[in-house]
Formats: sequence, C-alpha cells, structure tokens
Amino acid sequence: MKKVILTSLIILISLQMFSQAKKKKATLLFKDGKELNCLARISGDNIRYVESDRRAEEVVVDDKELNGIKIWMNDQQIELYYKTEEGKEKPKLMQLVLKGKIKLYRISDTYEKNIGFSSNENYFNDKSASTVYFLESSENKGFVFRFARNFEENAKKYFADCNALSEKIGKDDFRKKDIFKIVLYYNENCN
Repeated sequence: MKKVILTSLIILISLQMFSQAKKKKATLLFKDGKELNCLARISGDNIRYVESDRRAEEVVVDDKELNGIKIWMNDQQIELYYKTEEGKEKPKLMQLVLKGKIKLYRISDTYEKNIGFSSNENYFNDKSASTVYFLESSENKGFVFRFARNFEENAKKYFADCNALSEKIGKDDFRKKDIFKIVLYYNENCN
C-alpha cells in the first residue's frame, strides 16, 4: 500500500512539474494599455498565466482582453499579437517578425500542430516547418493580408505604391521565399 501511495505521489508531483515547466516569463499586453509581467503558456488561441507563484491557479485570457504577449523562448523574447486575416472573423496569435511601415507576421504549422510552443529549440528557425506570412500596413491596422497563392500578382498589387519594388517582385532576390527582403526593401526605400 505504501508503494502505491508513494508511486502515485511521485506521478502527481512529476505531472505538476511538467505542466509548470511549460510556463515561461512573459508580458501580457492588455487592450486597455496595461502590461502584466507573469509566467504564461499558450494553449490554442488562449493564454494561461499566473502572476508570480507557479502553483497558483491559472487565469485564462484571449483576444477579447489582450492585444498580444511577449514571451521568452530559447533565450530570446518573441512578440505574438492577435491579428485577423482579411476575410476571416477570428483573430489568431501571430509572431511579429519585422516592424516598420509594413509589419511582417508569421504562423508556423509547428505552432498549429503543437497547440502551443514546441520543446524543439529551433522552433521558429526550423527550415522544414511550413510557415505562412502575413503583412499589415499602417493604413490597415488589425487586419493582415496573407500571401499564399498567386504571390507575384498579389505582391505587385500590395506594393503598387512603390514602383521600384513592384518591378523587382518575381525576379532574382524578390521571390516568395524572400518575403523578408521584400518587406525590408519597402520599409527602407518606399514612402
């Protein structure tokens, strides 16, 4: 009987430690402008957090209360924001990759499949992961444009206000895989 109780206790402690290990240092960005430093984890489209004590009961928040979260992953802080894709109703958490006149966001299928963050230390840099990119212009805040099919045609329309860039899209270093270079070029060279 003592062995059963001891084994059960060890399993419970292990499970508790495992669930706590997923919580990372984070800053929640509330819609009212308030920021809260806490320990948090992502669970689907929700964020679960505790203010300081890992054993405290988790509070669950989502896009109704939050703009996003800054969370520490693999010794770097990443920023995730709730953004709504044009034509969709429900916002999703997207990683902010580049800031500027045009912001670049991404969602990795690794994120989607794991419903949260993977323990893989190369999570955001994994070349084999499928990643979808989204653009947000300063005129269209809150809604993001997804580049998927017909990249060259859509990119030329999206960046039509910058003739120099529109002419380069689809050539040399300005293909779909070069979305970083395209957005950087726009932010540095276009009005």
